Parts: sequence; structure tokens; C-alpha cells
Amino acid sequence: MGQQVLNLGYSCEHGFVPLDSEIFISDVKVQGLHEKFKDGRSIAGKRYLQALQFTKPKMAKGMMARAIRGGINADFLLADAWFGTKPMLRSAEELSLTAIVRMKKSKLKYRITSHKNGNEVIQDLDLKALYKQAVRKSGRKSPGNLINAKSWMLN
Repeated sequence: MGQQVLNLGYSCEHGFVPLDSEIFISDVKVQGLHEKFKDGRSIAGKRYLQALQFTKPKMAKGMMARAIRGGINADFLLADAWFGTKPMLRSAEELSLTAIVRMKKSKLKYRITSHKNGNEVIQDLDLKALYKQAVRKSGRKSPGNLINAKSWMLN
């Protein structure tokens, strides 16, 4: 009913460890306080105001920055489709993280530039076409896996 929890965690081959969380309160179906905080300077009062005022990308960036300041050494940001937005990708870049996000289905076009026979070729592709050209046909088969898996070297 208008509240959501954002979780930030450290994920590796051994599992997932939660590091931070924030409560986000949307503008839709907001459930107000039954009574005001006695002291708005308390951590609960401050976090409640942030939950009302901040956007999800701004909250997520703050959580990532706190984790990095706290000594978490990360190279990648792995997120679901909700976070495949320009502000989120910009935040990851500002924090020197490589973003790996699932993109939502849309009619958005992605411009890809390649070079063939010394000529620059520019294409505007939807997500499905971009996946087919840039991901699906590339990568090495991972031998020994029961599922169809591939691996990529990231630059």
C-alpha cells in the first residue's frame, strides 16, 4: 500500500549478504503516520522524511555510496528491470561500477556503431535486435553445464 523496501546486498559465488535497506514511500496510496514523531531529529524521523522525499534511484545511489565508503569493494551493480534507467546507470558510472541491469520491454531504440570495410555503420535497434546482435551470437559456450550457458569477457 504505497511502501516498498529497497535492499542492497553483496552477491558472490557463495551467496547473498544484505548490506543496507531503505523504505520508499510512493505518491500512490500513501499510508500516513497515525501520529507525528515526538522528535523529527531521531533516526526514525529522518528516515521517514527521506522515504517521502527521495526517489528510488537517489536512495539506491546513497545506499551504494554508503557501502563503498564502508569498505565494500565492488566492480559491478546487478539490478532488476526497475533500475534500468538513465539516472541509475549514471549513478553506477559515477561510483565507478559497471551496471548489469535487466531492461524493460519498450519501443526504445539503442544506437550501435560498428565499422565494416573501413566504413562506420550506425544502426538503431530495439532491445531484442540489440540482444541478438551484441549478446546472443557472441560469447563462448561453457562446457560441462547442464543448461545452455555462455560466458563473456568484459572490457
